Amino acid sequence: MKQLWYEWKKLISDKSVLLVVVLSMCIVIGYQWKNADSHSWQQNASYQEYYEDALTTVEKMDAETARQWLQEESAWQSFLLSAAYGDSDMAFELLQMNAPEVDWNKRLKENANEKTDIQQTQQKYQAFTKLLERVNYAISYAEFLESVKTQAQSMSKLSLFSDVDSFSEKNIQKTAEAYEKMNAVQPGLTYSDAADAWSDSALADVIVPGLLLFLGWAIFRKEKEAGLYQLLGSTKRGHLEMALAKTIVYFFFAVLLAILLYGSQIVLAILMYGTGDMTLALISIPSFRNCPYPISIQQYLILYLGVKVLAALFYASVIMAMLTRRWRFGIAASACVVVICLEYLAYDQINSVSKWNALKYLNLAAVIDAKAWFCEYHNLNILSQPFSVVTGKLLLVLCGIILLPVVSCISFSKETRESGKLPRCFQLVANSMAKLCAQHRGLFWHEGYKLYKLGAMAVVIVLLLFFSIRLLPDI
Repeated sequence: MKQLWYEWKKLISDKSVLLVVVLSMCIVIGYQWKNADSHSWQQNASYQEYYEDALTTVEKMDAETARQWLQEESAWQSFLLSAAYGDSDMAFELLQMNAPEVDWNKRLKENANEKTDIQQTQQKYQAFTKLLERVNYAISYAEFLESVKTQAQSMSKLSLFSDVDSFSEKNIQKTAEAYEKMNAVQPGLTYSDAADAWSDSALADVIVPGLLLFLGWAIFRKEKEAGLYQLLGSTKRGHLEMALAKTIVYFFFAVLLAILLYGSQIVLAILMYGTGDMTLALISIPSFRNCPYPISIQQYLILYLGVKVLAALFYASVIMAMLTRRWRFGIAASACVVVICLEYLAYDQINSVSKWNALKYLNLAAVIDAKAWFCEYHNLNILSQPFSVVTGKLLLVLCGIILLPVVSCISFSKETRESGKLPRCFQLVANSMAKLCAQHRGLFWHEGYKLYKLGAMAVVIVLLLFFSIRLLPDI
């Protein structure tokens, strides 16, 4: 218990750790704020009033009647805007051509004496158009479910998919069965755009592994590189207790880090867009149309944060397994970055229907992409049997969180001194730098040799530069 308290106190007293975490939170929140669609959340009270009035009217109608009414109202507001800025006769002719089933002459006579307020008309047009999009989506969702069922039936009749033992046939049938339970779920209209906003966490997904690597150095390697573990060389039990204390503190900070970074995104999204009706089904949001789970937006919020916490623990387990190896920190950090880069590359490049799709979905990048857990449905090809990707991810994460820390603690308890050797390919470079430092006894050369003595920190910088270039277009 004393060892646990010491590790906790040592980490929270490190000002560099607190500074990096706070700075990362500011970057993530600032990035989300900058990329938010200002027109969708900075609406004034008048727009909200028009939208709420239209929503109240629509909720009393059936879906088709509501769509026709919204189409007529949005077309009328569009005409008023066009007439205010241009030729009213031409705008009225276009209105009659686009919606000939409506008696526009009668409506024009009824509103002949009204003056057009351009700002209010613009707000009404935006409100009607926004609500029309939601009504159209709600109507189309039933058509989507029917298309999944129809596609499964039609593809099963084709000779290419007629083999009942083939993965394709079983995958088609399992997909149709997964969406069968969604027939009882109905999309709603009173949701906000907050869920879409907090689900966009690409920048945080890159920052979190970097922070976990930094925390791993502060917990597992900082004291070791300073030679403070040599006094424990005579007692293995002391090593194990220290390893367990460090693991508990590391995992606690991984959970705290995930909650702080992703939780702050959720809070900011709700502040910008409002909560809306959180009890509505998640499939009410168009970007989650392919969700095969009958869960609400409120349940998705909790599950989303839970997935991010599990992902942070999984990343922490992998990083800890690397840092407790008998490698120097530069080599261990480089190995972590290389593994993460390869995982992201596989997740981005491998096709979802490829026979290698297990490499695409059972990796670090797929685990941390929490939105994909709920807005996509895919099956893995395991011995010609369709296996749910979500189930596979859960098994991977749980096995990694349980097994990797055990291996790491055993490895840490058996070795406390830096005994790793350079690979042969780096040995000549290290020897050359040592000779150079011997010849040039200046402070610059000595400090440079300590930082880049293995050449590994240079590799880390190059890999981080690659990440920065990849993120540059989005930033």
